This record gives sequence, structure tokens and C-alpha cells, in this order.
Amino acid sequence: MNIYLFFLFFIVFYSFIGYNPTKPINKNIYWLVAIMLILFAALRGNGYDWDSYYEIYRGVHAGDKREEAQFVEYGFQLLCYVCPHYRILIATAAILSVGLALSAIYNLSSYSRLPLLGLVIFYTTYLLGGHMGQIRQALAGGFVLWAIVNSLNQQKLQAIALIIIAAFFHVSALLALAVPFLPRKKYPLILYILIIAIAFAISDRFVLPYMANYITDGSSGVTDKLMVYAASESAVGFTSTILIRVIILLFALLFNRDDNPNISFLCNIYLYGIFIYGMFNFLPQLAGRGSSYLSVLETILVPYIVCRLWKKQAVYLIGYLLVIALSGYRFFHFFSDAHNYSSFIPYLG
Repeated sequence: MNIYLFFLFFIVFYSFIGYNPTKPINKNIYWLVAIMLILFAALRGNGYDWDSYYEIYRGVHAGDKREEAQFVEYGFQLLCYVCPHYRILIATAAILSVGLALSAIYNLSSYSRLPLLGLVIFYTTYLLGGHMGQIRQALAGGFVLWAIVNSLNQQKLQAIALIIIAAFFHVSALLALAVPFLPRKKYPLILYILIIAIAFAISDRFVLPYMANYITDGSSGVTDKLMVYAASESAVGFTSTILIRVIILLFALLFNRDDNPNISFLCNIYLYGIFIYGMFNFLPQLAGRGSSYLSVLETILVPYIVCRLWKKQAVYLIGYLLVIALSGYRFFHFFSDAHNYSSFIPYLG
């Protein structure tokens, strides 16, 4: 665990270089840490899905078309095919997924003003549990983040194209197709709360019966995967994770006092991620995967909230340290949950 602690303390210490949000961060300073994180993910020798992805890789290269590779998206099959060795596949996927994500976060940092604090959140929340194991979804997530960047720039066709590319790595990315068409307007807070409540309310009564019929009547890799999820999972309801996301959303909206349409747009995208989680919470795997494409925007929204406290220096410092403390809690909570299967954690197994 020492190497993970080293990265945690290094990134946290490094984040104070960008403590002042009124001074722009040199791109080279940001990318020094970003490249370290990319290499950290690329050079790993195991992970949660290491064995299953190895079977997929072998299946793609096998002449008998192994069953493991039959229902894997074509984009990932192509990536497996062009990589001559499994370790090269892992490294290539990490360079693409983490590189795409961190370049998009840097591109969006003009709204957060604290990109290095965003790296702390990314490392403790998204790199460890996602990019170091769930490589298909991580690849899709990188393309979805750039689709958000294009959507902000009013480039809807490019955004749609990127989301379609993302779906060639993980089909759940299609849930993000609504992103380019979301409104750029800030609405009353009560409306956001009502939308979240509706998502959880319709989940069991309307969405679940439809999904049940779809799973029963369908015959594809998607329905097969959903059947596995449905057989092994049950609804999780309104969790502490969702509560934190709702708090982040409401604070971001409250601090957007000048009704900046771009911040409103990012908040509405983040809301859509919460809506996806609520609507599909009877299948936690689908809810978690579908919403994670958009929840990563907390690497922008949380620093944005802290940045808005700058005029009150003491409050700003407390907010900055609170984000670091909560990120540290997520970090140690991750390893606490994973102690029974530490052999699957990269650099520990």
C-alpha cells in the first residue's frame, strides 16, 4: 500500500502549488502529475478484471472464437487484436483512458480554476476503482468526457460521434447520448430535488417492469449481462454516495450566482448522472456504471465550489482541506473494503 500512499501524499502536497485560484496553473505542472498517473495505471501487473480480460484477449486471438470474446464490444475487440501482447493491451488502454480523462479535465479546468485539486479527487475516486481494473468502461468514459467538452463548445455532432465511439468499448455509454441536448439554464433548486425524487420513484414501478420484459425477450450480449446482474443484485435505494452527489450539485448551483450557462450545463449533466442512478438503482451495476460517466464531473464541480470561497480566506482554506480530507477518507475506505481481495489490487497482489 506504500506506493498508493506515496501518490496520495505527493498529489495532495503538489495540489497546493495551485492553491491560489486567481493564478493560472502552468500546463507542464499539471501534466507532470497526470503523466505519473497514466504510467501508474499503464504499468500495473494485475487488477480486478485482469483474468477475465485476459480470457477475452485470448478469445479474440484464438481461431476458434472463444465464448469469452463473443459479446465484447467491437472497439475493444479491435484493440485486443492490434495489441501483440496482453500487457501491451493493458498499457495502451490505460494510456488512452487516463490520458483522455485527464486531458478533458484540464480542458474543463477553466471553470474549476483548481485543476490540481481535481487530480486529487480523480486519483482517490476514479483511478483506483475504475481505470485500474474496469478498462472497457474507463476507455468509454474518456470519450464521454471529451463529448462533454464538445457539448460545452456547442459541437453536438462531434459529441454524438464520441459517445458512439465510446459505446464501441462499453455499450452503457449510450446512456450519455442525451448529454448534448441537455439545457444550459439554471432552474429552481426544488426542481432538481423533484427530478431526483422522480427518478427513484419510477424505478421500481415503471422502469423495472420494462427492463424485466426486455431481459426476458431479448437475446444478445447486453441482455445476457443484464440477466447476470438481475440474478445477483437487488435495489440499493438512496445511498450515502448519492447523498454526497446531491449535496455537490446543490452547492454548485447555489454558488453559480451569476447564472453562468456553462456551469449550469455541467450541473445539469451531473444531475442527469444522478437521475440515471436513481432510475436504474434496482440494478446497481447498471446504475453505477451508467452514472459514473457523468459523476466524474465532480473533479470540476467540487473545485469550482471551493474556488467560489476564495474571497473569504479562512473559509476557503477550510473548504480546500475538507475536500482533501474527504478524498483521503475515500482512499482509505477503498482499501478497507478491498482488504479481503488485496491480491487483485495492482502493485499489491
